[in-house]
Amino acid sequence: MKIMKKISLFIFALISMFAFTFGVSALDVNDEASLREALSKGGDVKLTENITTSTKRIIIDKDVNLDLNGKTLTSLIDVTSNKTLTISSSVEGGKFVALANEYSDEEKKDVETVYAVGADNAKVIVNSGDVSSNDKQYGFYALNGGTITINGGNHTAGYAVLSGNNTTGAMSFVINGGTLTTKYGPAIYMAGPIDLTITKGTINGGISLRMGIVNISGGVINAATTSLDSPKEYFFYSGNAWFADALYVYGGTYTTDIKGQTNKLELNITGGTFNVANGQGSPIAIYDLGKVEQVMNVKVSGAKLTTDATTRTSFDVINLKDLGLVKDASETYTCDKTKCNAGNQTSTSTYGVYSNKHILTTSNETYTLKPNVKAETDGVKFESDDAFSTEYTLVVAPKTEKEVKDVTTKLTEAYKDNKKVAGLKLISLHEISMYLDNEVVPMENGKYTISIPVAKDLRNFKNYKVIYVNEAGEIQETIDAKLVDGKVVFTTTHLSTYGVIGYNNPTMNPETSDNIVTYAVILCASIFALGSAVTLRKRYN
Repeated sequence: MKIMKKISLFIFALISMFAFTFGVSALDVNDEASLREALSKGGDVKLTENITTSTKRIIIDKDVNLDLNGKTLTSLIDVTSNKTLTISSSVEGGKFVALANEYSDEEKKDVETVYAVGADNAKVIVNSGDVSSNDKQYGFYALNGGTITINGGNHTAGYAVLSGNNTTGAMSFVINGGTLTTKYGPAIYMAGPIDLTITKGTINGGISLRMGIVNISGGVINAATTSLDSPKEYFFYSGNAWFADALYVYGGTYTTDIKGQTNKLELNITGGTFNVANGQGSPIAIYDLGKVEQVMNVKVSGAKLTTDATTRTSFDVINLKDLGLVKDASETYTCDKTKCNAGNQTSTSTYGVYSNKHILTTSNETYTLKPNVKAETDGVKFESDDAFSTEYTLVVAPKTEKEVKDVTTKLTEAYKDNKKVAGLKLISLHEISMYLDNEVVPMENGKYTISIPVAKDLRNFKNYKVIYVNEAGEIQETIDAKLVDGKVVFTTTHLSTYGVIGYNNPTMNPETSDNIVTYAVILCASIFALGSAVTLRKRYN
C-alpha cells in the first residue's frame, strides 16, 4: 500500500509539474457549436477546422484569445462588457471572413451598418491573420467607446476597414502595423469624436476625419483611386463621403451627438508618408465647410507628402468659396440640385486655426517636412519654431564694401550722442535668405533663431547687438543679441539683411562736471554726518 501511495503521489506530482510548466492548453474547436461554447467561457480558443456560423452574430462577453491556426472562420462577432478579443494565427493563412449581408429585416434591426467584428464598450486586438468583408460591408466597427488595435495582418472591406458612427458613441483606433485596404472610399472613417493613433502600417484608401484627437507618427497612407465623390456635390453630406485626398478632415459639417464630447479636432502629424495618385486630391486636405462652428488645430511636420494633382498642393485648407459655391440672396449656399446630396444649407461658420505656414504651395513635387529644422551655411545657423521643407536652401550673402561703408556711416551717426556706447564697430553685414530652386522663399511672421560667427579678435566686446537693414539701406531695427560659443545669437520674425555690431561701456570721465558735483555733494554730506555723530557722543558722555 505504501508503495502504491508513493507511485500515486509521484504520478500526481508529474501531472502537476507538466500543468504548471506548460499551462492549460487552448480549447480546440471544429464546428459552430464548439466554437460558441468555447467563446462563451473565454480563455484561449483555437480553430482546428474551417468553420462557418449561422447569420446570428456571436456576442463575446469574456476575455478571449482566438487563434485562427491557419484556418478560416466565417462569422460575425461583437465584443461587449469591457472585455478584450485578441485575434491571431499561429499558422500562416488564418482568416476571419464576414458572413454575407443576407439578413432579414428582423435580424438587422439593431445593425445600422453591417460589419465583420465590432467592439461595443470593449477592445479588439489583431496581431496576425486576415479579416475581410464583402463589397457591401465594413470591416471593424467601434461603438460606445470601443477600441480596435491593429498590429498586423492584411485586412480588406468594401467600405471602411475601420469605422464608427457619431450616433453610436466615441471610438478609438490604434494602427501599429498591418495593411488596411478598402474598395470604396476611405480605409478609416471617423464620423464622431475619436482617438486615432498611427505608428506603422499601410492604409490604402485614405483617412476621413471629422473631429477628435489624431496622432500620426508613421505609416503609409495612400488615397483612393476609384469611385471618388466630388467635394462640390457632397459639401454638407453627413455620411461617408469618398474624397480623393490621402487624409481629409470633413470639418464644419455637424456637431457631435455624444454626451460630454465636442466637435473639436486636434490633428498632429509628425511622420508618415501621404500619397495621392488619382490626379485630384491633396496629401492632406482640411475642408472647412462652415455649416457649424468648429475648432480645428492642425500641425504637420516630419511627413512626406506627394501628389500628382495639378490643381492641388501638398496641404490645402478648402472652404465653400474654394469649391466654387457662392451665396444667393437668401444667404444659402447652392449647388446643382441634380447632383448635390446636401441641398441648400446655411453657413454659420467661424473658421478654425491652422499651423500650415510651413507647408509648400507647389504641386507635383515630393516634400519632406521636419519639425524645428535647422539649416546652416558658411557657419551661419538658422532655426525655426515652425517646420520648413528640407528642399529649402539657406543662402548667406555678404554685402558689398560700399554697402558696409554706408551702413557704418549711418550707424556712427545714430550712436554719436549715446554716452553709453564706446568703440562701436560693425562686425559683419549679410543678407540672409531661403531659396527653393532659384526663387526666394518669403520667411515672414515666424520665430527664427539665427547664429552668426564672430572672428576671434572681435569677441572681446562687452556688448553685442544686431541691426536690421531694410531694402533702402536704412537701419530699421536694433535687436538684442548675445555672444555664445563664438557666435552672436538673436531672434527675429523674418529673414532680411542683418548686421552684427559690438561696443563697450565707456569708462568714467573725471572731467565730467556732473560727476564732480555729485561726488562733492556726497563727500560734504559724509563729513557733516561724521561731525554730528562726534558732537552727540561728547554731549552724551
